[in-house]
Amino acid sequence: MITIPLSEQFDIVSGLQIRKCLGGKWEAKDDYDSDSGTIDADVFNIDYGALVGADVMFGPKFGIRGTNYSGLSDMINDVPSNSNYKNRGFVINLLIKV
Repeated sequence: MITIPLSEQFDIVSGLQIRKCLGGKWEAKDDYDSDSGTIDADVFNIDYGALVGADVMFGPKFGIRGTNYSGLSDMINDVPSNSNYKNRGFVINLLIKV
């Protein structure tokens, strides 16, 4: 990840990210019903994309980072080429400098 400092309190961050699904389990419940299943890792491709965001520090040790991820590859195998199964996300992190 590349960090571009703009001031003592504000940085721009960007970079590339590669992700791979490891599989897992899911469960859904409400007041009347529940369901569960497994997530097969072989169904998913390697996900790669661009990450852009900013750090805002509220003092010398604490701050937050907000990032936006835009995937460049289709996440799921065996989908039509004109489908859009790209991963997108927004994340807010708490920063603690040690």
